[in-house]
Amino acid sequence: MSTAAAQKAAVEKSRTWFLNAPKASMLQKQELTARGSRIKGPFRTEQVSVPAPSEQDLWEQLWGVVSDIREDGEIIERPDYAHTLGGEWTDLLAASPPRTPRGNDSISRIMLYFHGGSYNSGSPVAARPIITILCKRNTFRAFAPKYRLGPQHTFPAQLLDALVAYFFLIAPPPGASHRAISPSSIVFVGESAGASLALAVMQALLHIRRKQTRYTPKLLFHGHEIAVDLPAGCALLSVVGDWTFSLPSNQRHLNTDILVGEPWLQPDFPPDSIWPSDPPRGEAFCHPTALCHPLISPALCRDWTGASPMWICSGEETLADSMMLIVQTAARQGVSVDFAQYKGMPHVFPWLMRELPQATHAYDNWAAACTTFVHSRQASGKAAVFGLGDLKPHDLDVRNLVSLTHDEAFEMMKLGRARKIRNVFTGSLKNRPSRM
Repeated sequence: MSTAAAQKAAVEKSRTWFLNAPKASMLQKQELTARGSRIKGPFRTEQVSVPAPSEQDLWEQLWGVVSDIREDGEIIERPDYAHTLGGEWTDLLAASPPRTPRGNDSISRIMLYFHGGSYNSGSPVAARPIITILCKRNTFRAFAPKYRLGPQHTFPAQLLDALVAYFFLIAPPPGASHRAISPSSIVFVGESAGASLALAVMQALLHIRRKQTRYTPKLLFHGHEIAVDLPAGCALLSVVGDWTFSLPSNQRHLNTDILVGEPWLQPDFPPDSIWPSDPPRGEAFCHPTALCHPLISPALCRDWTGASPMWICSGEETLADSMMLIVQTAARQGVSVDFAQYKGMPHVFPWLMRELPQATHAYDNWAAACTTFVHSRQASGKAAVFGLGDLKPHDLDVRNLVSLTHDEAFEMMKLGRARKIRNVFTGSLKNRPSRM
């Protein structure tokens, strides 16, 4: 598909299929995406359990950050701390001899992969197609945590699980199948909600480090005092930077994207035993009053100073403005960051349309960014839009991607938050589907 016309037609075909697919209930979505797909190619996987640390230092420090930057009126519940987290290792066999302990040496390179799914569906096994494509290109190993989902578990349960996964890699408890991995060998990777979660983890680490006065910020984890260090970088696709879907690109790219609203808030969405929630609310993974919390909507994070380098990739999607605001804010504050946008492409287009040259191009650059961050901890500091057809790049100023200030974005997002507070899903539970 080398011509712009053929690529446009392919996008429209996939978009039409996606938007008209039969709606599954929330419980059905979770169970379907938990099954995943059989892994293909020279890979091995290992399912592991990550025990909750006996001490609550990590949780207390995270809750302190959440509380420090919350607004009055935001409803945020404390999640269960004593939660055993699931996760999956993925190895490219050609790069890892059998029975070699993971993280065994200084050259181990790890993608900590956070899957997408709007925080209400998805799983590590559902993300296998993306993970294996990246592993094959950059020969990294990958660890994907099975973080808790809404509506059963609300923010910040997902963020707590993601932090536990990160420190599990750095300081494995007794019985773990890997040895300690240096943060400088770990790259945060994710798509959609998982990309948003990766940035929330980065922000949480930055805040924890700033709150501590000692030279090396530390916390207790499984009986050991460990340093709160940052990863080598973040390589992210289609970040959900605005969970209110209120910035101008939400209307500007409405006719090219697959994200045209949240189906689980529509009147025809099939209810089940977990959705609508009890009591009903206007967002599946959090109370809608919290949607403008910076750890939920990272477009509202005002301080990225000291963050690890980033590579962020977007289609011509409804969330583009939120991603560009994140990138230009970070770049203006001295963070090494790259931005790539693909004209005419929808949300998570490499996953949706792998046959397009845009998908191959994006996967190549996504994988290469991980390698670059581990080797040099630097991005190129460039931004570009890649056109349809021949993918000719048009350079942009990474510091001036969108004519939108944080104050303007906040006002728009507050209006979107108010709409979600009013738009509570209360679908009838009569004849609700049983468990599959």
